[in-house]
Amino acid sequence: MTLVALLLLPLAGGLVLARVPRNLTREIALVVAALEGLLAIVALYEAGQGTPLAFNADWLPAAGIAIRLRADGVSSALLVLNALITTAALLATRVAEIRRPRLFVGLLLATATGTAGVLLAQDLVLFYVFWEAVLVPLFALIAIYGEGRRGQAALKMLIYTGGASLAMLVAILAIFAAHPGTPTFAIDQLTRSNLSGTRGLLGLTPADVAFLGLALAFAVKSPLFPFHGWMLDAYTACPTPVLMVLAGVVSKLGPYGFFRVASPLLPASAQRFAPLLMTLAAVGIVYGALLALRQTDARRMVVYLSLSHMCFITLGVTSLTPAGMSGAAVQMVNHGILIAALFFIIGHLARQAGSRDLERITGLSRGAPRLA
Repeated sequence: MTLVALLLLPLAGGLVLARVPRNLTREIALVVAALEGLLAIVALYEAGQGTPLAFNADWLPAAGIAIRLRADGVSSALLVLNALITTAALLATRVAEIRRPRLFVGLLLATATGTAGVLLAQDLVLFYVFWEAVLVPLFALIAIYGEGRRGQAALKMLIYTGGASLAMLVAILAIFAAHPGTPTFAIDQLTRSNLSGTRGLLGLTPADVAFLGLALAFAVKSPLFPFHGWMLDAYTACPTPVLMVLAGVVSKLGPYGFFRVASPLLPASAQRFAPLLMTLAAVGIVYGALLALRQTDARRMVVYLSLSHMCFITLGVTSLTPAGMSGAAVQMVNHGILIAALFFIIGHLARQAGSRDLERITGLSRGAPRLA
């Protein structure tokens, strides 16, 4: 039941906030995030001992759908990151300055639940439900609490990620239909699905098409060059706490999807498209870095740095080598902590200096030596 508690605790905490005084909103949410962190550490410890936590229960057995949860080494490490970044985002939230703060904090906790669901799911239907569930509170957070052209930025993110998710849904149904025997959406059992067939348009097999459907969803979420068109607008419009969550942990769901779903289910197609994906990642590394060098807005600079770093992670995951995939897992945690910290510092500096222009926020060590 530890995994069920880990999954539902943030959502339950968010619902409780509707009944608490406004001045206790952040404190209660921090308690929820701390408990979530302790549960995630328990899951990480058990995975390190070689006994990863798991939970299985029937949902719709006739359709092969079940609640299958598991926290292995990679997913439990990212669960700890999820709790850590959520806690940091709550600490960065200025409740007194936010309209409807209980809604804001509740949406942050709902995002944590969706993220945990993706990391724990061992059933493709459950995976897809939580994958989409992450998008809903993020859209509301940007559209309601963002800055600048927040409505357009939120809609752009919704169109990019929602459209790519439809491709993933089609791929999931194709993999399910090709599974022999008893209907199931269990990831470990769908590895036996047979999508072999004659090559069609562009020489693609059915397995290749299914892999590309999955890869599109994961590439957009990461994002991977050139599927990053939504990134700058969304990251620029986000309030700082939301940006910490989006860049620090939600972006990791893309590489995690390659690792957990696409590569295990369709290994031959993953091998076939690995050179293409690695090439796109390598181009994205250089592209993001060069654009970062040209920015005068501190947040935009870090946005492009994040793109470059996420392409490094995707490069490791799509290499399909033990060293590359384990290195990518480590770097997902590293990048999550560091990019959230960078966005927090930039948000604080911009608030104090009244600008994010790099030329205007230089020399701050004289006035803020402890921060420096």
